[in-house]
Amino acid sequence: MGLGRYGEGFERRQDPRGRTYYWMTYNPPYHLEGPETDVTSLCEGYITVTPLHFDLTRYDTIAELARWKWQD
Repeated sequence: MGLGRYGEGFERRQDPRGRTYYWMTYNPPYHLEGPETDVTSLCEGYITVTPLHFDLTRYDTIAELARWKWQD
């Protein structure tokens, strides 16, 4: 994934119920040098899919929690 920040901005909008929200806009640079990233693919007209894994479990503390006395 590219780590650069390019042309970020926000548009103020309203949903059908009249609530205000902000939509992030993004204008990627059109001529990038260096290795291929999701941004270079977007600039060439492709879609990008980035597989992510989100797991914040602290596996190293599970054994410690198992030793806790949960009943009074």
